[in-house]
Amino acid sequence: MSTPKEIVQNYIHGDYIDAIKKAYTWRNAKNSAPHLLPHLKPGLKILDVGCGPGSITADFVRAVGPTGKVVCVEINESILNEAKSNLIKWGVYEGNSIEFVVDNILFLDKFDDNEFDIVHVHQVIQHLKDPVKGLEAMKRVCKKNGIVSIRESIYEAFYCMPENYQAIKLWKELYLKININSGFNPNAGKFLKKWCREAGFDVNNTKKFNYNLGNWFFTQREDIKWWGLTWADRVVNSGFAKKLLEDKQLGVTENDLQYLSDGWKKWTDEEDALFIVDHGEVIYFK
Repeated sequence: MSTPKEIVQNYIHGDYIDAIKKAYTWRNAKNSAPHLLPHLKPGLKILDVGCGPGSITADFVRAVGPTGKVVCVEINESILNEAKSNLIKWGVYEGNSIEFVVDNILFLDKFDDNEFDIVHVHQVIQHLKDPVKGLEAMKRVCKKNGIVSIRESIYEAFYCMPENYQAIKLWKELYLKININSGFNPNAGKFLKKWCREAGFDVNNTKKFNYNLGNWFFTQREDIKWWGLTWADRVVNSGFAKKLLEDKQLGVTENDLQYLSDGWKKWTDEEDALFIVDHGEVIYFK
């Protein structure tokens, strides 16, 4: 079973460099938890598992208000400290009930059974070697009639135009391989029904289990520049780059990484550029 230290060390994207921070703080409830929005209301108690920099969390805090509570969980204290700093900066910390807890998603043993109205996770399950164990823990701490909310990417379904862009094709191929070689599943979104069933979710009850596909669309010039330049940085200056170089099965060189980076930069100037990111989404009523 993975320890918190092992989870941090094995995380494909590595440390929170500026490029990763920018990517993660772009996320909010509207673009990253749209399936959950209709269920948010004042007074709820929410567990945000793998809260990261807190940008989705901030919207949860606004939704539940001072009568509700949001508990942020991360695998180490430094990430939680950044989330707290951001929530203060964004003006949602003061006057609201927010708690920060270091815990392991595989156990969530800091929390009681049936404690939360909503248990939320976004792009975390794909980084677990035992995703079913994590889902079992989330289900356990969710109240009866409460909601478990999940959103995970399907990397093999990512789509780029122009479609013959070799550098981005290679990036996608390497991303899939390094995750699989590391024991993770970059296509977690399409496995959510299977994993939820194995974790004890009643997936055949349509009144309880809802699975859908969601997307991020990068079609406008500003969005294309942001997405492409973010990855141009990440493929040379992140834990992802380091792991590619360390994986001898892949035979990746620093020149290869620079090729990927240059390709992402060049792509942002393409007149017909667009990028589509597919996600699997689950709303489960316990």
